[in-house]
Amino acid sequence: MFMVPEGMFGPVYIDDLVKGIYQSAMSDDASGEIFNLSGPEQVTNQVYFNYLAQAQGKKHVTVVNLALALKLTRFIEWCYHLVGKTTDINPSTMRMLSRKSAAYSNEKAQNIFGYKPEFTLQQGMQHALQWAYEQGLCKEEPRTDTATAN
Repeated sequence: MFMVPEGMFGPVYIDDLVKGIYQSAMSDDASGEIFNLSGPEQVTNQVYFNYLAQAQGKKHVTVVNLALALKLTRFIEWCYHLVGKTTDINPSTMRMLSRKSAAYSNEKAQNIFGYKPEFTLQQGMQHALQWAYEQGLCKEEPRTDTATAN
């Protein structure tokens, strides 16, 4: 079962991120500054994680409310601790994923060194999942349509 809490996600495709880091490193005006480098859109967790679920042969993710997500992940984390391990499946992660907004402004980066993300979520996920499929990390070849919010 693959579950995520209600919330928003602000993904950035790796090529856009690397390009932004390079642009900032090459810009004299960017020296000593801090920038947000995000993708062009924010999406619900359900839309984002549906891409990953579908790559693993699942139809879609199940969205649960935060209270249930916290209880489930507290239990999972406790089980990991029993065997001396740690996990990122924990209440802190669920709180982070439960943000009401994941909109980060690229305005400063755009004004100082011309950062502009080029890849939408659909394009980025298509590239990333195709690579993962070629590496044997995905059960199914990526589809060309978008992941839906079922």
